[in-house]
Amino acid sequence: MTRHGFLVALVCAVWLGVPTVTLADWFDNFNDGYYERTPNDPRYDANDPYWTNPNNCVLWDIDNPDWEMHELIGEVWAEGIDDGWLRLYVQGQVMMGLAFLGAGVEDYQDPNVSFTFYDDSAPHYIMALTKTNDPTQGATYVFLHADVITWTGYGFRKAFHPNDSSFAITHFNATDYTFGIKRDWPDPNTAPDEENGFWFAFQFDPDDPNGTGDANDPNNHWFRVAAWNGGKHGWDGEWFMEFPVIHPNWPPGDPNLDMNFDEGISVVAVAGTGDIGIVPDMSFDHVEVRWGSFTNVSRALTITMKDCCDLKIDPDLLDDPNHDPNDLGELRRYTHETGVVLHAAVPCGNKSFKKWTIKGPNGSGDPLYQIVTDTNEVVYLTMDGDYLVKATCKCGGGGIETFAAMVMLVLGLGVVIRRAT
Repeated sequence: MTRHGFLVALVCAVWLGVPTVTLADWFDNFNDGYYERTPNDPRYDANDPYWTNPNNCVLWDIDNPDWEMHELIGEVWAEGIDDGWLRLYVQGQVMMGLAFLGAGVEDYQDPNVSFTFYDDSAPHYIMALTKTNDPTQGATYVFLHADVITWTGYGFRKAFHPNDSSFAITHFNATDYTFGIKRDWPDPNTAPDEENGFWFAFQFDPDDPNGTGDANDPNNHWFRVAAWNGGKHGWDGEWFMEFPVIHPNWPPGDPNLDMNFDEGISVVAVAGTGDIGIVPDMSFDHVEVRWGSFTNVSRALTITMKDCCDLKIDPDLLDDPNHDPNDLGELRRYTHETGVVLHAAVPCGNKSFKKWTIKGPNGSGDPLYQIVTDTNEVVYLTMDGDYLVKATCKCGGGGIETFAAMVMLVLGLGVVIRRAT
């Protein structure tokens, strides 16, 4: 598959030899019941150097990252996993009613690098399923280019208040924030599904809406936002707000204040509105942070196995939320051009891994359709179409040898390869 195709995985040692690469995508649906990966991960073993060696790339997992909480202002904070959702709660400050609690992924696979950041060199986005546990208080946020030390960044928020239920793009700097633009729910015939959750998408693009601007000019950097009910890929494709990063609505204020935050991490958060006794209480699920332009185009991945016991898939995004985790034949669905790593890492008796057979993209009538086989234990697949992947094992060989690669590293390298081409 020469056009997009798949990439053979590299071992962790090779990855660590590429120190300039510090960018990667991540996902989390909190189905494991934790937001901290270690030591609360069920697989964690304090006596196993596989988990505790700081040079081991297993410290990062693309769809099970380690979240950190940031209590900016308030009286009481609480967080945890509630029925498969990340729930954030904060009681507002008594005198002012201000409240803020953020959650972000900062630890990268290389222990020498913190801040998994996204910069203004290419399009990227954060999306999440969110719901309120009290529709009369607070606001739910997703952030781009956030700095959790100085608390600056750009936010996309939905307010829950009797006098304000709007969506807004905000410029946030510590204890002050400015609305760039406000809009109501994009569909006048419906309302946000507060019980089951509604979807957010917040896109950064270093180009203007017509694709004719200079991507190196911060005056041409834009935000695009979407919100919808229903399925993850049910967006109608219409942005209901677009707003330039450098804009007259951002107040000039201090001439030393840089209104263009050119890099930072991606965060979900809850915030108060300033009312005394405010208690923001929101939940998040299916968080996705990626390089590339957000799209409602989804791609299907079907996995089958022959004489194999198990395999590792990262990210493992099953289409059916009520899936059987032991059924690898179930359909997985990904946003267009998501990178997926397949790792045949579990021995099965006296069998050993034989090969992958990858069919796609799309059906046999597609002009790009190919059938490719590969004997490497780890392969990287870019979901530019629908794929059928079969893992085949064989008798003999004493099982699959230990493989020192961490799948996320391949994903990060794949991101760099795609951005460089």
